[in-house]
Amino acid sequence: MARHPHLTEMDRVARARRKASREALDLDVETFVRQVKALPVFADCPRPIARTRVVLVHSAFQHGGRAHGNRMARIRVSPSTPLWWVLETIVHELVHCALPARVSHNERFRLTLARAVRELWGLDVDPNPKEQSGRVARYGLDKRIEQHLECELAEGRLPYPRLAPEAPEAREARLVAEARDRIDTRARHAARMLALAQTRLKRAKTIERKWRLRVQRYERAAAKR
Repeated sequence: MARHPHLTEMDRVARARRKASREALDLDVETFVRQVKALPVFADCPRPIARTRVVLVHSAFQHGGRAHGNRMARIRVSPSTPLWWVLETIVHELVHCALPARVSHNERFRLTLARAVRELWGLDVDPNPKEQSGRVARYGLDKRIEQHLECELAEGRLPYPRLAPEAPEAREARLVAEARDRIDTRARHAARMLALAQTRLKRAKTIERKWRLRVQRYERAAAKR
């Protein structure tokens, strides 16, 4: 008998992937996000991020980040994603959340990101090198920050909150709760999609009936000729 009969095979694969990513990173994400949100730079930004959620999505091999207004930042990680990339991307996406969408990666964004990195880690990175322009200038700052973080981590000089040891019982309870939350989320999504499909089906039946009656009317008219 399976230990968790309510879990599907997809859930078990996702659980193993999350475990591998979490253990590979050894990062207490919630604590780190709180540290970033407390930086003075965000007090000078137009959009508040105190209630912004940072969600790590565990993938098999991809990684990337995206900000959704100031509501949420989604960051995709895998077991092979380096820690320095995750640290920089969390700060990067929170800066996006704190600034208007039209800012994108312009000079204002780069100045804000450079200030956040300086306040958080004490790294002084030039946001606007004179020799760079265009796309290189817009995205080159991230590469320079990542290079600094990679070196600092390799030399053991970069502090970051690590995962606290977790009792097996507590870990088991957390994993089961996460699995049930995912199942509930999928159930709500399925219910919404079913309601949408039923609405579209009703409309399609109405349109079908309209044209069927019109075709029948034309057929009767043609038979009388």
